[in-house]
Amino acid sequence: MVMQAKAWLAEYQQIRDDLVSNIPRSAPKRWVAPRDDFVKINVGGAWKAEDRNGGLGVVVRDEWGTFIAACVRPVKKARCPEQIQALALLAGMQLSFNDILFQDCTHT
Repeated sequence: MVMQAKAWLAEYQQIRDDLVSNIPRSAPKRWVAPRDDFVKINVGGAWKAEDRNGGLGVVVRDEWGTFIAACVRPVKKARCPEQIQALALLAGMQLSFNDILFQDCTHT
């Protein structure tokens, strides 16, 4: 199981690196904490149009920024990047937290 997770992470990172290598970088955005007693789930995804493969990532933090959970998953034969974003949101919801604030990594 650990080996498979490491393989998925490596595949996700490679796909992400391939996709973002030609994108101009802007100033990093600061993480904004959720209100008290909430967790914040940041989601993101990457997609390669050539083979329609990609990956998603989810990070969960509390109002102090303390790491709670994370997951990464490969996505095979996705129809579009929006599908990967939707799957990332679903993965975040499946972590089963009660009070959630979602943030897409492409928006503040």
